[in-house]
Amino acid sequence: MYFDKFRPLSWITAGLRLWSNKIPLRFDSYSSACSNNCSYCFSKQMAYGNLARQHKIYDPKMIKIGNIVHILNACKLIFEEQKYNPKSYQQYWLLHRGLIENGTMSDPFLKEEVEMRNTINFMQIASNYGLPVYFNTKGNALIESEEHFDMLCNLNKSSGSLVDISISGNNNKLLKKFEPKAPPSTKRIELMKRLTDNGVDVIASARPIIKGVTDFDYENYIGELCDTGINSIHLRTLIISGRQLKVPFWKNYCKENKMIFKNISYRYPMDYFVDLFERAQKIAKPKGVGVTASHTLFFRFGTSNKCDYSKTSNKIQNSLFRPGIDDVLHDTYKHKKNPKVLYYDEVLKPQMKKNQEFMDHRFLMTDKTSTLIWSSSCVRKNKQRFIMKGEDIVKNSIWQGWNAGIDRHLMNGYLASINGIYIVFDNKGKQQLDDNKNIIYVYIPDEYKKQNINSTHSRKADVITTKELKEIGISL
Repeated sequence: MYFDKFRPLSWITAGLRLWSNKIPLRFDSYSSACSNNCSYCFSKQMAYGNLARQHKIYDPKMIKIGNIVHILNACKLIFEEQKYNPKSYQQYWLLHRGLIENGTMSDPFLKEEVEMRNTINFMQIASNYGLPVYFNTKGNALIESEEHFDMLCNLNKSSGSLVDISISGNNNKLLKKFEPKAPPSTKRIELMKRLTDNGVDVIASARPIIKGVTDFDYENYIGELCDTGINSIHLRTLIISGRQLKVPFWKNYCKENKMIFKNISYRYPMDYFVDLFERAQKIAKPKGVGVTASHTLFFRFGTSNKCDYSKTSNKIQNSLFRPGIDDVLHDTYKHKKNPKVLYYDEVLKPQMKKNQEFMDHRFLMTDKTSTLIWSSSCVRKNKQRFIMKGEDIVKNSIWQGWNAGIDRHLMNGYLASINGIYIVFDNKGKQQLDDNKNIIYVYIPDEYKKQNINSTHSRKADVITTKELKEIGISL
């Protein structure tokens, strides 16, 4: 493994999946590769694709280094000189100490970090300026280096930290087939216990769920995680892309485990995932541990986050971006057995009033921040520079979205990516808007869909006709 020091990454960008995860900022200490060498790694697949479009070859031994000098300079400008650009999304959230996610594209505590020290230097800056941080990791450097562990505990005391430890099962022999160089599961469980004993908020993520590994000794696995004192458990299904299917191992795995093809990738059947979630919840809830899943299953489980934030410290809760999807749909979830028309003025607008300061600001949107305005993709970028009001950022992203795929007449925001949410069309195929030209959505419970609705599936969203709505007693 070697490091590319001469092509540093961007200093900080908008959070990935902002609307479901509520994390406003992200910074990666390292990117493009990882010495854990996990065979399912989505970051590796993305790096392959991005380089292929540039007619370059992916080098699994090269890791790019995040540029913490830019973060340090920005913090000095904002906190010491009291100067900042009010149109900068990143600087706004630094000033207001928004949560920063580290480890979206590579592990911030990979084993090389002990010598490279990019993450520990970042933690020192974050601690000095009171910046809370969310870490995604398998924990190598935290296990091997007392200095790194102590610095993380200091960061937690000064600013707040949330550590998301990826652990897809409790049998290291089975795990090693998929994560050949990651720490043993026993070491990761010990790390969780040690962190929580020191007051650090910890999430355990079965990310991804691996059939034959995660569900092996499943009740004991979930019980062991809960007994470490963690805040919550996050479950996320394994996704196999087309590139991975070129490898005989994954091709055979998909066939043997009866994975289904959906949205250009293979996934486990929903019944399998739901069963694991409900079994985990049954074990975790009595122990005071939350269980979360993908935002697409909000109405099944009432969760859309990587973490049950209600169980974290005030420092973490106060650093989150709001409103998120669960904020918007909370009242609808209370009556989830009843179909409901979702109007912008009734559902989203009241939530936005709670964050008036952010909503009133205007922000310069660039290729580093425009991921915010896309409703379902965390990697799309718009090279055009333009200014958006905070209110428009939230409204367009959650509610309005963009012209979807080849169906350019169809507008859909992030809201439309949730199972059970439909966009309304009339019988002539025209999208229905309210008097202020906002999209009209409808929430339909599962039992109504099974019994009465034959909805069509667009490339980007479920849609339903006014005729179908009338059949279940709903008129706009």
